[in-house]
Amino acid sequence: MPTSTRTFFVSLLAFTGIFLFIETASAANPKSLGRFRDWEAYTADEKGSKICYALTSPKESIGNYSRRDPVFLMVTRRPTDNVYDEVSAIAGYTYQKNSKPTLSIGSNRFIADAVSDVAWPQVKDGQTLLSRMTAGTALELKGTSSRGTLTKDIFSLRGFTAALNAVANACPKR
Repeated sequence: MPTSTRTFFVSLLAFTGIFLFIETASAANPKSLGRFRDWEAYTADEKGSKICYALTSPKESIGNYSRRDPVFLMVTRRPTDNVYDEVSAIAGYTYQKNSKPTLSIGSNRFIADAVSDVAWPQVKDGQTLLSRMTAGTALELKGTSSRGTLTKDIFSLRGFTAALNAVANACPKR
């Protein structure tokens, strides 16, 4: 994934965390598209371009850590950049250098690439992962922090399909 895209996502994820937990006004002004069971969907303008995303936080987090920032699983659309249904996860910590976080749904395991605190499944797995997410009930994210701490986050997929549909309707393919 290009550095500019990763920088954008890190900024977006940081912004989303601030929006959800502090609920202060910001330049991007996200607007809720609704809550769908365990998922929420939003639209926002970033530098004049419309973006849409669905996100959720883990139902359970396991690991021997003393402090951790908010954790999210997201699916994003940026029509201006021709990006549709891109899955990413923010770990709440910086990943260990050269680590490969994994996302699992049932017996299906997907390897991700990590930059800073964000993991992206490999491009070749994108559509398969989305398909498993719409059919599954839970997604497990495993990663290793820069301090060597192993973590496991379990995300509910209840409401994912409805949230994804809301995002697709708000940011349709061009």
